[in-house]
Formats: sequence, structure tokens, C-alpha cells
Amino acid sequence: MIGWRRALASWTATTSGEGADAAGAELAARLFEDLADMIGRIDPTDAAGVIAGWRQVRGLYADPAFGALGARHPDLFVDFVRRSARRPGPQDAEPHGADLSPCVVDALARFGIEPHRSRLRTLCREEMARACGGLEAASEAARRLLEDPVFQRPVVICGDETLALGLAAEGLRQRGDLPGLQWSYAVQLNILIVQGGEDGDLIQPRRLAFRMALAGLQPGQAWGFRDARGGLAAQAWRRAFPGALVRR
Repeated sequence: MIGWRRALASWTATTSGEGADAAGAELAARLFEDLADMIGRIDPTDAAGVIAGWRQVRGLYADPAFGALGARHPDLFVDFVRRSARRPGPQDAEPHGADLSPCVVDALARFGIEPHRSRLRTLCREEMARACGGLEAASEAARRLLEDPVFQRPVVICGDETLALGLAAEGLRQRGDLPGLQWSYAVQLNILIVQGGEDGDLIQPRRLAFRMALAGLQPGQAWGFRDARGGLAAQAWRRAFPGALVRR
């Protein structure tokens, strides 16, 4: 990614010259394609890969030129978001991209530079909600979840798949796009907090409400996720959701 940051610096120095728009479009196409491929290759259960991907994205997102390039070429940025959501396996059944790696939108919210950060976050959310009624409908559904006391009590399952299946039979709604009824997004959050040294504030109820709204969770429905690291990250989950339950 150091090479890309140098390319961004070079582009910034020539943004007003003749042919700058064409050069920017070419740079954006190559950069966002490379970034999507990198994120798409991340195995959500590979701690070293998740942490390395997060650090690479953090470096790019903190570069003001990255935000400027994405804002100037929103179609190419949205294509990056769309391609980052495509992984082989069960996730193909959820084309809205609700399970996007934290490296896409969460890192942008954490490290992106204004004035472009807000615009790029909106583009991310629009693409995630595109197949689910659009951003306005998804945001309203998320707002209702955030106001729901049941949503504020997620169940963090630290036990095996048998426990997760048993809780599912009792009505607990779980996202599961990985073997063993694991949710890749929650797994990556736990990796970044437990092994990556990231602040527990990375867990944000509004982000989870948006993703769960896209998955069809309704107010009054209990929800949770399974990850063995959940016990180690329990303090962070309880900071975000004081009513969170930990089941082993």
C-alpha cells in the first residue's frame, strides 16, 4: 500500500493540469480494484490477515488524497464497495453486502478524512442497502431497532455450534455466513479488539443495527452471534450494549 500512497501523492500534485481527470480515473480504477481484491481475499477467521488488512486500509483511509479520489470518482468507489462484498460461499445469498468487512465502512468512519469521509460513508451505506429498499428505508428500520430494548440485549455465544443451534431453536436470530453458525463481521470485530489492540469502541450499536436491519431483524426479535473470542471481547460488547448476555 506504500506504493499506492506515493501514487496518490503524485496525483494530488497534478490534479489541476491537463489530463488530470483521465489520470485520476485511471488511478482510481486501479487502486479500488486492488483494494477490493485485497479485502475480498481476507479470511474472516484468519487473525493475522484481518489485522494486516485493517492496518493497510487504515493507512489509505487516513490519506486525504484517498478521500478526494473516491469523492471525485464515486462510481468507481461504489464498485469497490460492491466488489468487496463478494465472497464465495453462503454470503452470496446476501447480495446487499450487510456482512462487509469492517475494513470497508467502519475503518472509513474511524480514519477517513473530512470533508470526504461523510460522503464516502453514505456511498457505502447506499450500496449496502441498494437491494433492501434503499438507504432511507434501511436507516428507518435501523432507527427502530436502536429504540428497541430487545435489540439492546444481544447474546454473545462463546460455546460450540450445538449451543448456537439450541438457541436458534428457541428463537434467537443469528447471522451465519461462516461454518459453525459464525458471523464474519462479528468475528472480525472480535479479532481486531482482542488480538489487534483496537479500542472496544469499534463495536457500535448503530452499525450493528444497520446490518441487522438489512438482514431483516425486527423490533422484539432476540439476536446474537457465535464466536469463541466473544468471551475475551465481552467487556467491549457490554460497553456498547450494557444488557448484552454472554452464553458459554
